[in-house]
Amino acid sequence: MAHLSRPIQHLTKVLDSAPYQSIITNYAGLPLMRPTGDLFGILCHYDYEEQLISDDEFSFLQQATVLLVPLL
Repeated sequence: MAHLSRPIQHLTKVLDSAPYQSIITNYAGLPLMRPTGDLFGILCHYDYEEQLISDDEFSFLQQATVLLVPLL
């Protein structure tokens, strides 16, 4: 099953003043969670066009979040 990253237009108005809002049109993000379950960040990927993320790519991003948390 491929995962569709969300078009950036679905994000909040926080991006209204972002300089690249009209250039970057796609966003995929996974939460960075502390061992306590608290959210403290997001691993993000931005792109210029809408794309599907394969199961392998999504799994890679999930594994990267686990590896990154102790380093941050």
